[in-house]
Amino acid sequence: AAFLTFGIYFFYFVRHPSFEAIVFGLENLLFVYAFSLYRRRGFSKFRLEAEHCQKALTEFQKLKEKHQSRLESLHHLEKQVAGLLNLFEIARDFNDCLSFEALARILYERVMPQLPFRRFRLIVLDKNISPPQVQKIYSVASGGFEELIPPDMPSGSERDLVEDVLQTKRMFQEGEILLFPLIVDREIDVVLFIEGTQVDDLTKFEVLAAYMTLQVRKIRLYETVKELAIRDGLTGVFVRRHFLERFEEELKRSTKYNLSLAVLMLDIDHFKRYNDAYGHLAGDATLKQAASVLKENLRKVDIVGRYGGEEFAIVIPETHRSEAVEVAERIRSSLARHNFKVYNDHTRVTVSIGIALFPEHLQNSLSLGPEVSETVNQLIQMADKALYQAKEEGRNRVVLFTDL
Repeated sequence: AAFLTFGIYFFYFVRHPSFEAIVFGLENLLFVYAFSLYRRRGFSKFRLEAEHCQKALTEFQKLKEKHQSRLESLHHLEKQVAGLLNLFEIARDFNDCLSFEALARILYERVMPQLPFRRFRLIVLDKNISPPQVQKIYSVASGGFEELIPPDMPSGSERDLVEDVLQTKRMFQEGEILLFPLIVDREIDVVLFIEGTQVDDLTKFEVLAAYMTLQVRKIRLYETVKELAIRDGLTGVFVRRHFLERFEEELKRSTKYNLSLAVLMLDIDHFKRYNDAYGHLAGDATLKQAASVLKENLRKVDIVGRYGGEEFAIVIPETHRSEAVEVAERIRSSLARHNFKVYNDHTRVTVSIGIALFPEHLQNSLSLGPEVSETVNQLIQMADKALYQAKEEGRNRVVLFTDL
């Protein structure tokens, strides 16, 4: 614009040279200069405004991203809280669990739909053995839950992981695997072995493990109370009531599968005379040691109960005549040879044993029906008669019911 104005002015000045032409040219040049200054200031101000707007836009974008991040975090927290609330609801169902089997059922029915996993194992330890050994293992998966028999520890690397947790008493996480030690009375009672978990669910599993620790303590207390109710406080064998219940269960099983069964009635010879000679405290100590000898000579599946004062009853499943006589003789000779240490005295006792066999000593006994308790009483009476026959024949011997 300045060059165009100067050109017009020069052309005009050449054609009309005068003072007015000079003034006219100067006025136009000043106008063009003033206009250029105005435009430069305007563009500068516009540029500043544009930079300010761009900066504001950048800040707005940052705030928008931060807001979106906060919203995502909020949604994540809401999801976590909802999951934890579901766990609190599930925890109410745990209150009804009085066994590890019931605990496994709740894990399958209630926990698995809310907190997905591929496999969940409850490894229950027996703390009465040093070092603690595996007592039971329950497996929970999409197909259901079950007790693993025999309760073998996981093999290979999984076994190493469990051993590490038992030594360190700390939880372990590696990929999709989680291990939690449930500690009761400063000792690990149960190990949770969880496979196929998600990283985001770690907090939920920690809450679940805390609830299950309380539940394991409750189950152990219940088992202790139940054990006290069914075990004789002195000898540690079953009390008479529970012995009869177990006897009926075993008799039903033997009838269903057409299996044999032996019943032994055992009585310590001259025990009244023994109490009079050494005192009742010595007699109690002798009964306790005699019960230990009995358990040493029997299998875990055999049922032992204290039937009377110094009388014991034993049920030996899946046993025929010769095997029953062999077991009875082994018990009799073991007790006769045992050196009973009672305070400052060393004493010896002998026992008499009567044997009754099922179904050999009963007629029409393979279809028990509702009379199972009557059949139990019949077998006990037969064994008791054989026991008294052993007493009459001089004691310290074994007599079969068929020998009467």
